[in-house]
Amino acid sequence: TKVESLLISSPFNSTASKASRQKKSFVIDDGNKGTDDSGSLGLPSAAIEIPKTDLVATLPSKCLSRMAAKEGKIAWKIRKEALDEVEKACLQSTGIFLTSANRVKSLIEL
Repeated sequence: TKVESLLISSPFNSTASKASRQKKSFVIDDGNKGTDDSGSLGLPSAAIEIPKTDLVATLPSKCLSRMAAKEGKIAWKIRKEALDEVEKACLQSTGIFLTSANRVKSLIEL
């Protein structure tokens, strides 16, 4: 078969496992310790940038206050509409949310 012919043409090389290889990483150590203006904790950052969604910015400005509505007989409808807006924003996002220091408080409130 095709697999057997490939195995025969490329036999196991026992010396390949002893070869010296350069280590590679997707992490860059920028040397920062503590926090900086971007909210980073000074930890190594990924060499590839993954797009993040600012969930709080995609929501209407009154969304959080509408989620806390308690007055009147239709307060539950107002809260449900606000939750539907949050769900819609989450479904339209990349699935990874921006968690900088100034956004964490708003995300917790959600």
